[in-house]
Formats: sequence, structure tokens, C-alpha cells
Amino acid sequence: MEWRIRNMALDSRDTPLWAIVLASEPKPASGPQPSLFDQTVQRLEPVVSGDRIVAVVGRGTPRPANAREGVGRKIPARHDRGTAPNVLLALASILEASPEALVLVTPAHHRVHHWRVYQAGLLEAAAALTVAGAEAVAFGMTPLAPIAGCGWIVPGAVRSAGASRLREVNEFTEAPTVDRAARLFREGGLWNTRVVMAPARVLARLYAQHLPDLADVMARYQQQPSENRGAFLAAAYAAMPAADFFRDLVFVAGTFAVYTWPASLGWSDLGAPDREWFVWNWAKAQTIGTA
Repeated sequence: MEWRIRNMALDSRDTPLWAIVLASEPKPASGPQPSLFDQTVQRLEPVVSGDRIVAVVGRGTPRPANAREGVGRKIPARHDRGTAPNVLLALASILEASPEALVLVTPAHHRVHHWRVYQAGLLEAAAALTVAGAEAVAFGMTPLAPIAGCGWIVPGAVRSAGASRLREVNEFTEAPTVDRAARLFREGGLWNTRVVMAPARVLARLYAQHLPDLADVMARYQQQPSENRGAFLAAAYAAMPAADFFRDLVFVAGTFAVYTWPASLGWSDLGAPDREWFVWNWAKAQTIGTA
């Protein structure tokens, strides 16, 4: 199965698939398993070639266990300005290397039980972007319970008959009340996995529209000679406005469709406030099956 997925990967000259992995705070795995960062990279490798994975890392984040491919580039993270500047810095390096790239952005603190369901979903969503006429995709999962400590997506109508898993996004909801979470669960809401996919040029345009100060800093950064970029960025960070990639860009953009992974994905967010429940969810998901 891995061979078949690898050969389905979007790796053409016109639309190469890249990934930005947000690993600003290392999250260890429990037991003898590889770290969550390692697992994230390994989960992506059948779909995204190793040299197209850009990791935004903090101190202490280990090198991926699969050193044969590893990651294409590691970018040191700054914790004091939020995730938006870090994603933009990674995006700038991708735009310089491959302007027509399709970019996946994912945190590194997720655990996924059924990797093939995850990988197939990425490929299906990437192919459906063109069919459905959507600019960008957020990934949700059919919920197992009405959890108030995670983000939710309220899906709308199907975008296209030829891409039935892509729906409109009616609303992004963060940390709803217990009553609101129960209502979202009953009415078909989805857990928000905070995994998104969009063409690099679309993400750059969204930064210019919604976070223009950051976009301006990055434009000036790209104009610097390579030997001056480090010093320029260090100085720029001091005055850079703090911003969250998801809250301040994805949730307000109005251009995202949502792709729904089934509950059998076995996804857990180990960075969520209700961390213990999500660990339990991962264990329970193993009994659901892969259908």
C-alpha cells in the first residue's frame, strides 16, 4: 500500500506538494514510540518527498528518526510572536524554490492511528481542489464525542458533485461551551484538526490581505542578500506584531472548504487543553476499524 500511495503523490513539475510542519515545542511520545515530530514526518513521507518537508522547530526538537530522508529544511521557531510569522518564513522558502507549490501545513503534536486513511485523504483533497473550485482546504474529522476543549468546523453544502468530501465552511469555532459543543456534535459539526492545504501563492495573498504588516516584513526579508537575512530577521522580530496562523488568517479568510476524515482516522491532538481525553480517544479509535 505504501508503494501505491507514494506513486500517487502530487510530484509533477506543475504542482509539487510541500509540507510545513509546526514543531515549535517538542512533544514526546509515550512509551517506546518515535517522537510525535518523527511520526509526523514519517506519516507525510509517502505523500511528500523528504526534501519538500520544511520543519519549523524549537530548541530540543530532534532530528527525524528516518535520517535516510529526513526533512528538507529546519527553520528555528520564535515563540514570542505566534505561529503566523513562523509559517510565513517557511512559506517564503517554499515560494523561492517552487512558486507553483501546493502547501500542506500541519502541527507536529498530533497522533494518527490509521496512516493510510490520513495519506489517502491528503491526496483526495489535493485532487478535489481543482474539481471543486476551492482555493484552500481545512481538514476536519467526524467527532467521537462533544468535546469543548478543541476547535470545531461547521460544514455547509457540498462544493461539487465530483468532490463530495469537500464542503463549504460555515463557521470555525474555537473552545465552545459545553452546551455549544453538544449542539455541534448533534448537528454534524467536525473536529478541527488544524491541518490545512492551499497553493503557496494563495497563502501569500491571504497574508497580504489579513496580515499585511507580516507580509511586508517578509517581502523586505526576501530582498536581503542571503548573508544579511539572519540579522535582518532578528531585528525585525522585535517589532513584529504577534499573530496566530489559524486564528488570524485561516479562520477569517473565508476561502476555505473543509475535507472530512472519517472517525476511523484515529486522530488525537496532544496539544489540546483536554489532553487526557484525546489520549484516550486515540486508544479507542484503534477499535473502530479502517472503513
